[in-house]
Amino acid sequence: MRRSIYKELFFIILVSTLLFSPFAGAFENIETSSDCSNVGAADGKLFNRAYTHTILAEQGTATWCPHCPPVAGYLWSIYSSGTYDFYYVALVDDMNSDAAARNNELGLTGFPTVFFDGGYTRVVGDVGSTGPYINALNNCGSRNVADVDLDLHIEWLGSATIGVIVNITNNEESTYSGHLHAYITEIVSRWNDYDGYPYRFAMLGYAFNQDVTVSAGDTAHLSATWDGSAYGYGDITEDNIMVVVSVFSSSSEYTDETTAASFQEDDTPPDTTMDPLPVYAQKVDMISGEASDKRTLYPPPSGGFSINNVLLSLQDLTNGTYWDGSSWTSSEIWLDAEPADGSWGEISENWVYNTSTVSWVNGHEYEVAAKAVDGSGNEDSSPDTKTFTIDINPPETEVIEAPTGTIYHNDVSFEWVGSDDVTPEGFLQYSYMLEGYEAEWSEWVASTDETYRNLPSGSYTFKVKARDIAGNEDSTPAEQSFVIGEDTQPPETSITNGPEGVTHQNDVTFEWTGADDHTSTNDLLFAYKLEGYSNSWSGWRQETTLQYTDLPDGTYTFMVKAKDGMDNEDPTPAERTFTVVTTGGAPDTVILAGPEGAVNTTTVVFMWSGEDDVTPVEDLVYSYKLEGYDSVWSQWSSETSKSYSGLTEGSYTFLVKAKDGDGNEDPEPAERVFTVDVSAPTVALVKPESNSLYIMNKRILPFLGTIVIGSIDVEVDASDNTEVDHVDFYVDDVLKATDDAAPYVWTWSEKTFFRHTIKAVAYDAAGNYGI
Repeated sequence: MRRSIYKELFFIILVSTLLFSPFAGAFENIETSSDCSNVGAADGKLFNRAYTHTILAEQGTATWCPHCPPVAGYLWSIYSSGTYDFYYVALVDDMNSDAAARNNELGLTGFPTVFFDGGYTRVVGDVGSTGPYINALNNCGSRNVADVDLDLHIEWLGSATIGVIVNITNNEESTYSGHLHAYITEIVSRWNDYDGYPYRFAMLGYAFNQDVTVSAGDTAHLSATWDGSAYGYGDITEDNIMVVVSVFSSSSEYTDETTAASFQEDDTPPDTTMDPLPVYAQKVDMISGEASDKRTLYPPPSGGFSINNVLLSLQDLTNGTYWDGSSWTSSEIWLDAEPADGSWGEISENWVYNTSTVSWVNGHEYEVAAKAVDGSGNEDSSPDTKTFTIDINPPETEVIEAPTGTIYHNDVSFEWVGSDDVTPEGFLQYSYMLEGYEAEWSEWVASTDETYRNLPSGSYTFKVKARDIAGNEDSTPAEQSFVIGEDTQPPETSITNGPEGVTHQNDVTFEWTGADDHTSTNDLLFAYKLEGYSNSWSGWRQETTLQYTDLPDGTYTFMVKAKDGMDNEDPTPAERTFTVVTTGGAPDTVILAGPEGAVNTTTVVFMWSGEDDVTPVEDLVYSYKLEGYDSVWSQWSSETSKSYSGLTEGSYTFLVKAKDGDGNEDPEPAERVFTVDVSAPTVALVKPESNSLYIMNKRILPFLGTIVIGSIDVEVDASDNTEVDHVDFYVDDVLKATDDAAPYVWTWSEKTFFRHTIKAVAYDAAGNYGI
């Protein structure tokens, strides 16, 4: 890299320029924020059905109370989750006289206080979370209460007037005595709490506040009309009223049961689920499932939530017909299912439909759809569906691999296959038995093969049968008979290849074979051992070759024996004795000429020689390999040189080894490592920059040319595909300095004037250079 500069004294001119040339910069501070809130609702959740009854919570509060709003928030959060079986009423003490009177009855001592089940449990003050209120609910929910049921019906009569009918059923064996409250509440109150938010379910008055007595097993019927105008609430609206009814035990004054109703319309469909059906079946006699109405987050409608019916459609998908209860027809028909307990009306119902009289057709696919209908007439908009296929015919089974006739081995294997007109082959299961060895059929399995080992001589019959997914079994199992004959004659073993006598190699390989009067050579098994190395016989194997590596010098005896199919072993194993002598016996190899380190040529030549304590140098042979170019060692030859041309850039290792007349190889081949690098380094003059003014090594401002005043650090950026060896710095083609480590910098402090040329030359280890 070359750059022309002027090195003169312009200090006074520069200072003047800076004094009258101000620079300014403005920076904008930008902050970013991301807030992702995921708000979920519990719409449609069922209440906790483990409670013994529905709980009543009464919230003692006042509009002037600063600690009351958080408590109202806790109650609404728990209620609106739809998880807990309770209703609550806000008793706003300073706005409603009935509410104030009820607070006195409950023994309120301070705001806020929440009374659960008439004071069985109470939570006083702002406790900071929903936890204590949930604990109170769970505590009340496990109470033993009287077995009474409440049935509530309300009617909007117009002009702020409400008709209320309550039926109290006593399921106990003795008379029930209690006190009945029917609270008229505003769902969203006209009164705001201390924080300015409207109360929920604020009490306006009583429709009932009286004692009740119900004989054992009887039902009491009560009705009342509540006129809001008479109490100053003539402006109430139908859609904002909820009636909460609770009956309290006369003895304990705690709640025995609670229910509620509002005038809101139920337009939410119920859910329907169907119990699993088999994918394939011989027949289906019963279809069953469960239906549940969705209880919303707000008060229930006047009719409550309930399942009133489940409709079922059964279609033959193969021909498109529908079951009408007695025959198949072309028109879609929805049939009435039956409640499992005999009557509809609960919020969750189990249902059944009897299909034992349906005329099923083999191989046809059927679809069942079921949808529930709730008490408001809403139908499940997404019926649950199940499909299945009728399979009446049994599968077929075939043995495809098995011994036949008389055999002379006692390990036998079987393979089989099955087929069915409906069930895919991969879904069939099988059971099998070997008569003459087993007395019972096996468990059903998906596998299609089995092996028996060490069977005694005798006659056998293998049987196997298939079963489809519908449970149909092959009534005529496939079978194959065979005889295992007597065989007492052992096989013979012979070694066909391997060292004998003295060897200078410590890697040895053996090959062997065997012969028998009944078992084929391919079916014989062999065991072996190498005495002097391992005195234990190996396991039995079919392989007939084995290699030992890195054996120490010494004498060894290799032994191998065959075993036939009847487990007869060769009593006289084949053997071969040999001696390994490697110490001082291998030749040495040395590379005489060739590249090393980095070179900038693609053609290289290597020369080598060897020596041995026995074999003359001229009788040695060599094998070589250039790693990074050759994939395998060369053939053995007497050549002592090798040329490579057209090498690409990269690292290489040349290896060469000698072998003597006894076959001993140099265990440590000679090697030479080098790198081919024909690419010149790249150089860039970083400092001084073109058309810049420098004073005492600092760039002051752009200029018409490059001007340097005082000393300057000449900086160079140099790189290479391997490694930069050093950088030379020249001024007017005169070498001034050399730097052999990055960053490459030379401080030019020479006092000189006028025009000069700086040049930097980078060299790599191979001798390539770049300017």
